[in-house]
Amino acid sequence: MGKNLQVKHKSRRRITRLTKAIERFFLIGTVVIISGLFVYPSPAQQNKPEKVVDRIVAIVNNDIVLLSDIDKALVPYKMNIMQQHLPEETEKNVLAQARNEILAGLINEKLGRQQAADLGIIVSDQEVTEALDQMKQSMLYSDDAFQSYLSEIGQTVDEYRENVKNQLIKNKLLSHEVKSKIVVTREEVEHYYQDHPEEFATGTWYHLKQIVLLTPKGAEPDQREAVLAKMEEIHQQIKAGASFEDMARQYSQSSVAETGGDLGLFAENDLADTIKEAIINTAEGDITPVIETGFGYQIFYVHSVINNDGNLDDETAGRIHKKLYEKKLDDKFNAWISELRDSAHIKILE
Repeated sequence: MGKNLQVKHKSRRRITRLTKAIERFFLIGTVVIISGLFVYPSPAQQNKPEKVVDRIVAIVNNDIVLLSDIDKALVPYKMNIMQQHLPEETEKNVLAQARNEILAGLINEKLGRQQAADLGIIVSDQEVTEALDQMKQSMLYSDDAFQSYLSEIGQTVDEYRENVKNQLIKNKLLSHEVKSKIVVTREEVEHYYQDHPEEFATGTWYHLKQIVLLTPKGAEPDQREAVLAKMEEIHQQIKAGASFEDMARQYSQSSVAETGGDLGLFAENDLADTIKEAIINTAEGDITPVIETGFGYQIFYVHSVINNDGNLDDETAGRIHKKLYEKKLDDKFNAWISELRDSAHIKILE
């Protein structure tokens, strides 16, 4: 991607940092924070019997976090590190940082579950089943495909159901403790619009979503062809009616995959030359052809095209409202979780 697109991309990640923080809260789908974390054993090590050692790494009020809890949280992401090809020292540093973040997330999870129990927040087995069925449907998973996915990430059905239950409890807890207390007024939206003219320059803007498949560094022609074939298959499925957002969550190797590939808004002049022509020639609500880059292949979905004449239209107001809401949600969430931690008895034993 071009320099300007990267800058916009970074801005988008800042806006969605609460999403990542919340996902860390219950460790569901946080590929962004722990992509590239796993150290694989050598072939010789793989042939040795594995010695299982477990111990308590943290005490959270009357609950505990085990070393095995951290190890289990890492397992689903082993597939991602294989595509990172990080230098050994970098991988080691990222792993150490990730383990600290995961431990913090597990502590937050324990605090959240304790708080939910105190508030009488429960999630039934039926709610978990309905959420799981909805997820399988959105991801286009048959029962056999779902079982294969669980095998790949090293989880049982019961373990995955527990993750889904945690996510549902998190949603109810946040709605009770945080979301219901946030209000963004029209006056705040208008003030933001007036105070940030650089964000709303006149001209044509594109709301883009993206799917990325990476090719390994130094890939051979047949490796690139295999990645291209997969991307073309994804492209065909979307053209046949599959949800772009669901396909992004399932296949994209972008840092915004968990948001359905949402990159946000870009002015036409800020688009990189490598993608500009494809995007401006793609109708609103349609996808570009597969675009080859130096690092792999991309597909863009043109969610909407906005011709800004300098007035505060409803879509722009909606974007500002969402941005302000997320900022307030971020602040309140961090304050709330800090209060929980301050009032809790937490002891780290690592």
